[in-house]
Amino acid sequence: MKKTIILCLFIITIAVFGCKTIAKYSSTKKYAASDSLNAPESTLSIKETTKGEKYAELTSPFLGWSSLRGQLKNGQNGDLLFDINEIRLFGSWPNGWTEGFCEAYGKIVFKKKDNTYFSKVIDNLEIFEIKSGGIRYIDNFYIDNDGAKKVKERIERSQKLIDFLKTKNFDKFYGNPLKDTKYGISFKKATHVYLFPETKGFGGLERKKLLPDIYYKNTTTNTDLTDDKTKRTSKYQFAQGYLWNKDYTSRVFPEDLQALRNTGSLWRDYEEAIQIIFTLYNIDYYFKGPLNNSEFIKLK
Repeated sequence: MKKTIILCLFIITIAVFGCKTIAKYSSTKKYAASDSLNAPESTLSIKETTKGEKYAELTSPFLGWSSLRGQLKNGQNGDLLFDINEIRLFGSWPNGWTEGFCEAYGKIVFKKKDNTYFSKVIDNLEIFEIKSGGIRYIDNFYIDNDGAKKVKERIERSQKLIDFLKTKNFDKFYGNPLKDTKYGISFKKATHVYLFPETKGFGGLERKKLLPDIYYKNTTTNTDLTDDKTKRTSKYQFAQGYLWNKDYTSRVFPEDLQALRNTGSLWRDYEEAIQIIFTLYNIDYYFKGPLNNSEFIKLK
């Protein structure tokens, strides 16, 4: 198992560091973090692989650890045309990570003016089928077709969750998935209690009190259950270490998310890949806001 882990980490290292940056353009407007971080809102890098293949990559704190990739072409009057053909989605947690590469389409022009460039979104981003993906969960690695399938399903569930959140009174965007910034509270602080109140302050004593009822009902042949016990048992579903309040689920969540919440699937996505959910939540704002009419300068 250790050899497998080392091999996978070696492959990831090669994928991340096995290319060099040959040019870099940075937005002059800085990302307003709450700490001393002075990162630009957007960075466009031209990279070259060890095989000599070149591609462009757009990153932003608004997209977390994910990035947009494609080809950069020279246009008229020194303009730069960025054709997006791929999005890399990445998120991690203490016990693993999720990574997916999806086909995508989008078009941005960087219009040259003197020694600067001004970005303009020509075609908004569209995300299509997953090309490859993988998930690490503690010592287990899901790669190749199995990994791509699991990442695809995680992205689909996450998008359903985002579509639901967008119908509620949440902000249009968040500055960081986990930390408060000058833009406001973090994505997690804004959504956690609303989506999963059982994981915040739902006491272990209450879980211990209810668990025997659940197992008693599921395993015994004795039908002499009290009405109170039956009511309490039917109200909760135990999954992924938590008792999910089915009444809350049916009252708050749309039908297509209810089973996903009650089985703990949504919670696992949220806990293990909140950065990816954050990225997908912010993309629309990013294309209509910071990426439109931003000033860029060449750094390298």
